[in-house]
Amino acid sequence: MQKYLLSTILALCAIFLSAQPSFELSFTQLASGLRNPVGIQEPNDGTDRLFIIEQSWGIREYDRSTGTLAPTNQLYLDISSQVRDNGNEQGVLGLAFHPSFATNGYFYVNYTSQADAAQGIPQGATVVSRFQAANPLTDNSVSSATEQILLIVPQPFSNHNAGDLAFGPDGYLYVTMGDGGSGGDPDDNGQDPLTMLGSILRIDVDNPSGGNNYGIPPTNPYVGTTDTLDEIWAMGVRNPWRVSFDKVNNEFWIADVGQNEHEEINRVDATIGGLDYGWDCQEGFDTYNGPRSADCDPGDVYQSPIVEFPRSGEQAALSITGGFVYRGTEFPNLVGWYICADYVTDNIFLVKENQQGGYDVAIETDDDISNVSSFGQAADGQIFILRRSFSNGRLYTISQALPVELTEFSARLQDNGQVLLNWTTGREEGSGQFIIERSNDGRSFTAIGQTPAAGSSDTPINYEFVDRTPLGVRAYYRLRQIDLDGSEQLSPIRRIDPKASEEVEIFPNPVDDWLTIDMGEMDVYGQIQAVLYDQQGRAMQAQTWLHDAGYFLRRWSLAQVPTGFYTLSVKYDGGSLDKQLIVR
Repeated sequence: MQKYLLSTILALCAIFLSAQPSFELSFTQLASGLRNPVGIQEPNDGTDRLFIIEQSWGIREYDRSTGTLAPTNQLYLDISSQVRDNGNEQGVLGLAFHPSFATNGYFYVNYTSQADAAQGIPQGATVVSRFQAANPLTDNSVSSATEQILLIVPQPFSNHNAGDLAFGPDGYLYVTMGDGGSGGDPDDNGQDPLTMLGSILRIDVDNPSGGNNYGIPPTNPYVGTTDTLDEIWAMGVRNPWRVSFDKVNNEFWIADVGQNEHEEINRVDATIGGLDYGWDCQEGFDTYNGPRSADCDPGDVYQSPIVEFPRSGEQAALSITGGFVYRGTEFPNLVGWYICADYVTDNIFLVKENQQGGYDVAIETDDDISNVSSFGQAADGQIFILRRSFSNGRLYTISQALPVELTEFSARLQDNGQVLLNWTTGREEGSGQFIIERSNDGRSFTAIGQTPAAGSSDTPINYEFVDRTPLGVRAYYRLRQIDLDGSEQLSPIRRIDPKASEEVEIFPNPVDDWLTIDMGEMDVYGQIQAVLYDQQGRAMQAQTWLHDAGYFLRRWSLAQVPTGFYTLSVKYDGGSLDKQLIVR
């Protein structure tokens, strides 16, 4: 295989990347004393109630209007006697209210069950059931005797149960199923079309058929086939921990917990079924080598994530918790950002598509927001966060966001050797000043100047600063934004190198299916965006990778791109490049 070498001289190119916005998020605690809370839903019935899953017990009610959490002896639904909760990943896992809950009282629960021979339920099986409130708008408890079982799915191991439930914009119920557990998917469930494990199911709860308490939507992708279950909407997932639909454009967001290398976020049009997300042949963007790798066909095409997170460094994620796209009105500059978190590292991630076709990723941390087990979203778009704890789990909401949104930050080496810094803010609230900092290693920074900030503004503002005494060698720049209340936030790092060149290898060319992008050693964390344009300038495919310091090499599937001539644009913290590419 021939490699094609491409060098970029940074002295001749400016660093133009959409800045990773820095969000000054603050949170308000609404309730405490929750017992292992793992899910939160609002029925959208006008009563201003939230319903919180307590993993070993059932459902507990929180009244937003009064700020009152129901006592532990007054659960909205108590199914503790039938729930099996051994280990960390069993129990009550999912909750969804019927779109017509206000009139029919139906809601649906996903849990792992104790053995029940009379019901034909094996120990630890996933059970999806419907329950019914007699008076939906006023009942503060529902009898477990109203249960009607829809699905029973045996589980070979105790972990990777997934368990989320969500009604889509089509009115159907989506059910997430993990790969059955253990490690590495030893039973190859992720790629087995004749098991519900390792899949996302879509069922019709309003029109039961075939002797089941549910029906099969006629538009499910495998209806009428003999080699794939009719219930399957998508396959190849490992342990999708929380999914959601964007309230505005109905896009489907899936957060899937990884095995050894990557956590991933997927985003697709909600109308597209039949996708294979790759597990256990692919993890994130990479080929997975596991106990059943020999069963994987190198020619198969999988749906790659929009963003993957490394498992070390400042951007690390070890157990991703999916969230929601913010569609509230209180924080305008949060609108359109997908908010999720990592259960282990406590990083809070915000993800949004940028104008280049890639994705910007912002990272926030808060000492109080840890062990995030789930997010919730109210009808008004407000976001809620759950902190998991056995006896003192907590419910939070966002109370402050975006005093300054940095929409662009660039560094350009001028002909006279000076360095010109430009940045643009989309909105400012209570901003004081920008401190310009410089480093020769990307780690230890020194202030070299300052620029007053606007204070408050709802319109974009452009700033610039000239480093008139540059180091003359590779240098790193960042902004330290200081607000009027004394709080601080840091911008992404930009790099200038007047002498050295960076060797980027992109091969093979022509490419049949998999393209390799080899960036070599990356000395600071950041993100890399790749966009493939056709000859009319249309973006045909885009990916964003987050990276830590260290060697960066990724394989990118172009198997679904039509044959032709293309331009590959790669942007990274250190430069950008365009390369002509032939897909055959």
